[in-house]
Amino acid sequence: MEKIILAIILEVLYRALRVLDRRDDAVARELRQLPDGACVRIRTSLVPDAPQLTVVCSGGAVHAIGHALGGVCHIPHGEAMAILLPHVMPYNQKRNPHLYDDLTAFFPGQTDPAAAVNRFIREIGEQSGLPLRLRDTGLFDRSRIDEIAEKALNYGAMIVNPAHFSKEDVAGLLLGAE
Repeated sequence: MEKIILAIILEVLYRALRVLDRRDDAVARELRQLPDGACVRIRTSLVPDAPQLTVVCSGGAVHAIGHALGGVCHIPHGEAMAILLPHVMPYNQKRNPHLYDDLTAFFPGQTDPAAAVNRFIREIGEQSGLPLRLRDTGLFDRSRIDEIAEKALNYGAMIVNPAHFSKEDVAGLLLGAE
């Protein structure tokens, strides 16, 4: 399920940013005039059904930790997903080396899909002002890592993650994403 969600997210992000960049109407001109970073929340709302889709598909550790970050630190869910994905994918891939092989179709010529996704998310972040680290949100509270990890482990989406996470694993991942 995680691969399906990731494929959808990548395709939607890619297309949404390309459409926004190419549009030459009043809405696009207005969006381009907003201060840096203001477009992030607007761009995350381009796909209003995405949150429901993610909930239905139970997005694994990325989703579980993202919900915990939202509940504890009030980090917007879309921003949390973009920050966490480049950390969770290598964690999962280390435990199952061929887990993301299906995604190579989205990245022609790339042999490591997790690394390609990481580069893609960084490119999107740089183009849109999307935060790439938890500290960049201005909302992350390092002193609450244990609470975030505990909530993430108790969130139902964690059950479908392809690799097991301990509380220490989640805490380490959060520190790495800080």
